[in-house]
Amino acid sequence: MNCIDGVEGVTKKIIDTLLRASREQGCDDSECIRCLRAAVEGAGSFVAENREVVNDPSLLTRELYLYAKTLWLAGRNPASESATDPDEEYYGYYFDRLYHQQNYPL
Repeated sequence: MNCIDGVEGVTKKIIDTLLRASREQGCDDSECIRCLRAAVEGAGSFVAENREVVNDPSLLTRELYLYAKTLWLAGRNPASESATDPDEEYYGYYFDRLYHQQNYPL
């Protein structure tokens, strides 16, 4: 295993743990997504400061962001994984809005 795989794997476990803890503790979406963002940005900062780990830190942050978003969306309605959720597009937008702008969409 190379360094970047280790960083990615550890960060994904942190994202899993944060998401599970947020759900168990009844955190609202903005608090949960803010924590997920902190994990992604923390890993991104680490690889940006340690360029020997990866040439392009944005690849890691993009992968971790997509992982966090996919996990969060899957947790919204785990019982209907086979059915397409008509609000899936909205909740993708909702996640992006909270993640990037840190406020609820109107």
